[in-house]
Amino acid sequence: MITLSYTTINELINEPHTWLCKQMGLKRWTTTQMNEGKEAHRIIQQHLSGKQFDERLAGITVRFPIVEEGDRDERTHFVVKIDDEYSVHGYLDAKDPENKRLGEIKTSSTPWTLGKFYQLTQWKIYALSGDYTEAVFITGTRDLKRMAVYKTAITEKHKQEAVAWIKKGISIIEAGDFSYTGNGRSRWCNYIGCPFCG
Repeated sequence: MITLSYTTINELINEPHTWLCKQMGLKRWTTTQMNEGKEAHRIIQQHLSGKQFDERLAGITVRFPIVEEGDRDERTHFVVKIDDEYSVHGYLDAKDPENKRLGEIKTSSTPWTLGKFYQLTQWKIYALSGDYTEAVFITGTRDLKRMAVYKTAITEKHKQEAVAWIKKGISIIEAGDFSYTGNGRSRWCNYIGCPFCG
């Protein structure tokens, strides 16, 4: 069974050669912005769980009994079988199984719009992992000074879109064409020492 993640599929679709980099075991580089985003995630998750209130997040009153607390938190992990050969897995930012809702957090230099969340396939994939009926999007700047919360009902169409997107990534693996046709470093590849676009 080949288990894929949202990140792996997203890179596959946008830059197929990243699949080879992953198979080669190449390490990834990180940026200051990535580290700031990771810390912002941690603070938001602690606030959402009610374990540590943050004054900057006072306007966010939604609560989740289960949030990701550290890398690869098994309480938020899921695996969904797609077919006999492939499955998809991931770690939810926050979940509330009793109230059938999941939480997705995104921070950046500017808060995400609701439209940008709608275009994101990640939460739709995560919706496949349980009987979820609502997605809560929490977004803001990495310094947590500008925050916003959106909510949307999870529909069967969202789940169908997720499965179709996953199968698109699988079809690239099955086709076996991972050639790189660009010039210089691809914006979709953050592998150190990539022999294709590095």
